[in-house]
Amino acid sequence: MDMDEVEIPIWTILTLILGMLLSIYATRKFSSFSAMGIKGPTPLPFLGNYHQLRVKGVLETDLECMRQYGRTYVYFHRSTPWLIVGDVSMIREIQV
Repeated sequence: MDMDEVEIPIWTILTLILGMLLSIYATRKFSSFSAMGIKGPTPLPFLGNYHQLRVKGVLETDLECMRQYGRTYVYFHRSTPWLIVGDVSMIREIQV
């Protein structure tokens, strides 16, 4: 066997392509809010920020995010974005 000719099995190539496509699919929404100027904690693919809720709990996570990112921030539950608004006047404006 020549060193110039290395055979890569087709299943390896297909697995890499599938992995890349799944990664793109899982993270496709993560940058949409940061492009609008709304910050939030960095989510994990497929899980979002669920790992933070499991470790710290809902209340502690919300308070920490409000201290770090302000009264309006984005949070991802798996791949679904949640816009958290903690300003009463902004909530009244949104609901009108």
